[in-house]
Amino acid sequence: FIADIEYTQPGLNARFDLLAIQWLANKRSDGSNCRLALIEMKYGDKAIGGTSGLDKHLKDIGQLFSDNDKKDCLLNEVQLMFDQLRELGLIRFGTRGNENKVKLDKSARPEVIILLANHNPRSASLMSELEKITDPENFDLRFFVSSFAGYGMHTQCMFKLKEFKELSNIFETNK
Repeated sequence: FIADIEYTQPGLNARFDLLAIQWLANKRSDGSNCRLALIEMKYGDKAIGGTSGLDKHLKDIGQLFSDNDKKDCLLNEVQLMFDQLRELGLIRFGTRGNENKVKLDKSARPEVIILLANHNPRSASLMSELEKITDPENFDLRFFVSSFAGYGMHTQCMFKLKEFKELSNIFETNK
């Protein structure tokens, strides 16, 4: 659930494209197992590197989460934003309405999701930037790959039936 977009705060080095609460669909009977999720959107290969590229953002996020006071402040603010959206009826979930009280688990590691759109698979910029990144110590890093599609329909993103079945098998949830 998205709580805010284009978030910034005085004293923070980082700006977040999307602030969210991760509440897994199969855990919706209990609202106490939610965690903070930050989503960074990169559109096109020119946005991947440079002064506001992936490496810079991830270092800024790591610095934020290494400061417990700043981390707790952000968690509290996201909780408040979500509660306000819910009270206003702008976020609805469940067939019976908003009965479950959602509470961010402050002991859970935040998740940072990189959403890449319109990436050209012929470009070396993504791999070059990924080589700079190390696994973070204080948050879980994820890359949302289904958004590689953009306006360009690149050959590397076109799969024959057999290849597509193999790829689809990775995402199969009924196993």
